Amino acid sequence: MTANEETVPSGLPLFRNPSLTHAEFCKHWLENHAALVTPYFLKGGSIIEYTQIHLPEPRDRVGSIDAKEKLRPFDGVGFLKRKTEPHQGTTIQGYYDNVILPDERRFLHEESGSSPVEKVPPTVEILPLGIAKWRELALEVGGVEYTIIQNGKLVITFPEGAFEVWRRWDTGFEAEK
Repeated sequence: MTANEETVPSGLPLFRNPSLTHAEFCKHWLENHAALVTPYFLKGGSIIEYTQIHLPEPRDRVGSIDAKEKLRPFDGVGFLKRKTEPHQGTTIQGYYDNVILPDERRFLHEESGSSPVEKVPPTVEILPLGIAKWRELALEVGGVEYTIIQNGKLVITFPEGAFEVWRRWDTGFEAEK
């Protein structure tokens, strides 16, 4: 990325599908969902940063009453920074539609901040606090931050085989729908 390219940050608090425990949500988000979206983000080339902040269970949160109250219904906060141009290509879109979106529908609550699964109208208000404030609040209550992509590069290690769904898709094998 050059110094003149614009970036667009985005981030919202997320909450789990009620069929999952908090621990199951956190594990799935980091180990499964991140393994599905990371190669998609890297191949598309527009995502230059991907960070997850996993919040503690509400009873284990520290920090101010205000921070705990604002984050009360949420299980995590996700952040992306992308170049202004969108992902390109039908392989990319097909992977998103057939792999990523169904996974988000499995592990995120229908009213989570992620637009593909967002319920309209929502019954839980997500305050328009801005990315920096959501991050500050999440860390204040004891959230654990995982940076997965930074400066357009993978910065964590996934287990061997974690990107197998992507590899099969990218080589012409469409994942089971």
